[in-house]
Amino acid sequence: MLEIRNFSKRYGGHEVFSLVSFTLQEGTVTALCGDNGAGKSTLVRCIVGSEVPDSGEVVLNRELLPLGDTETSRLRGIEMMYQDLRLCPQHTAVENVFLGREITRFGIVLDSRAMHARAATLFNEIGLAELPLHRPVSMLSGGQRQAVAIARALIANPQVLIMDEPTAALGQRESKLIISLIATLRRKGLTILMISHRKEEIEQLAQGVLTIAQGEVRYCDNVALQS
Repeated sequence: MLEIRNFSKRYGGHEVFSLVSFTLQEGTVTALCGDNGAGKSTLVRCIVGSEVPDSGEVVLNRELLPLGDTETSRLRGIEMMYQDLRLCPQHTAVENVFLGREITRFGIVLDSRAMHARAATLFNEIGLAELPLHRPVSMLSGGQRQAVAIARALIANPQVLIMDEPTAALGQRESKLIISLIATLRRKGLTILMISHRKEEIEQLAQGVLTIAQGEVRYCDNVALQS
């Protein structure tokens, strides 16, 4: 589904990573691990186009994507869910799901009914039918806010979803909610690259693990990791 070929990135004299290549298979969860400062966030930003690697290629479903072009990456099917979520707390769950992608009538009038119906269907499909759609996200729990951010990424029907530590700020109970949701998305065929530090989370969700250290990325499957 997604192939990264010979990615390299330097900041001045510091080499973040060099000639990194890997492939993500369709319908799998792959964990991206490494120490703080190892280059995980830089790597995913280069994939989605918010940074430009010094060299390399991104191939999505056999199509070569332009580097440094977030809009084209999104249109072709790569969505990024950032750790800070980037939600508008004063807006409702529905408004956040469609932020920047509002459904309109005649191109000018917001179609609130259509957006609510589409959001309700989406949350039902991912097993979160009880989430209060008209409540401001500032009044939602941490796990519910994460679910809203995930739903916003899913509304465009992406092929690949990149998640930056989706449970880092959550307690055990709400982490279980998000872990269950990620497992559901994988079963539906979504390809997921997930930055994570949590061993239990990786063991439960990931079919493979990419480890970045000293500018190199290595892959192992989860069976090898657990052994």
